Amino acid sequence: MNLVQLRMARAGLGWSQERLAEAADMSLYAYKGVEEGRWLGMELYMSRLRAALEQAGITFLDDDGSGFGVRRKGASGAEVWRHLSVR
Repeated sequence: MNLVQLRMARAGLGWSQERLAEAADMSLYAYKGVEEGRWLGMELYMSRLRAALEQAGITFLDDDGSGFGVRRKGASGAEVWRHLSVR
């Protein structure tokens, strides 16, 4: 999961920063630091955030040549959001 995927997933779920921080069992201050890129490399935060988002139905998609993205499973099927790579 990268920073763009983190933001895409949170937006796709319609979650506030506060909601995701709570779901990941971390402080809002720590979450904001991650989203701003200050603590992006800290494995503990990233693993908590990824687990919380995956539990909410998010799947992270690697770059397959058309960009990386996230997928959300819902009642009406799956929605996919992609960040297109600029080459």
